[in-house]
Amino acid sequence: MDLLELIKLVIRRWYVALPLLLVATTTTLWTATHMQPEYRASSQVLLVPPALSADTDHLGVTRINPWLGPGLKNVARSLVVSLQQGGAAVIIAGKNLSKSYTVTADPYLPIINLAAVGHSEDIAIQTVAELTELVKQSVLQLQVRYKVPEIERITTQVIDEPSLISTQSNTFKRVVGGFALAGLLITLALTIAFDGYVRRGRHRLAEAANAVVAEVPGYGSPGQSLATAGPPPDRPPVLAGVQGAPANNDQTMIIPAQPKAPASGEGKS
Repeated sequence: MDLLELIKLVIRRWYVALPLLLVATTTTLWTATHMQPEYRASSQVLLVPPALSADTDHLGVTRINPWLGPGLKNVARSLVVSLQQGGAAVIIAGKNLSKSYTVTADPYLPIINLAAVGHSEDIAIQTVAELTELVKQSVLQLQVRYKVPEIERITTQVIDEPSLISTQSNTFKRVVGGFALAGLLITLALTIAFDGYVRRGRHRLAEAANAVVAEVPGYGSPGQSLATAGPPPDRPPVLAGVQGAPANNDQTMIIPAQPKAPASGEGKS
């Protein structure tokens, strides 16, 4: 079935296609009006090495920051792993912020990339700001655990303040477009199915009519349809009781009264 035949079929079965299209359009409009766009915010935090990396106390013991050994990039990766675990998610959820956030480490620099998606600008920005604070606290706790002096600690610097970078309109468009396309496909499928059902019904009726033509003796020809054969021929009435005529028990037979024969001796003078 090409496009032209499909259009003709839809026009012919408009009483089926039109209500289905109205239902699909109403569903799509309802989805478009009740679905809210999403907002995306991001921020970047840089890990800064300490100004002094080692010191010697009066006992001759050299003190170093143990986190400087693996390198700042490895520290950033470890922070990403810790923030992706359940602890940060519980804090975010407890403050009614967005659960859709990502924490990644830059592959070349000691930078932590933060991003969040929310149903409003404030939710997205506040989620990123909370993640920024969690990065700062995590860096501090890692070094306090090893009693690193403040002057030797790794610090953080926010390169890009939490801000809105885009509106996630693509997701909105995809959902609305998906509903519209699904409604159109369902409409076409049901219309084609209904047309096929009607055609099959007509075909069965035609076959039944042709069977009736074939059963009537002397009526039409083999393979001839009822429309071309015309009305069946008139049959002569069946005369019940006539000699040589077949008896028909379904008809009433009327027998006329016979005249009585004259009695013997009557009519003589």
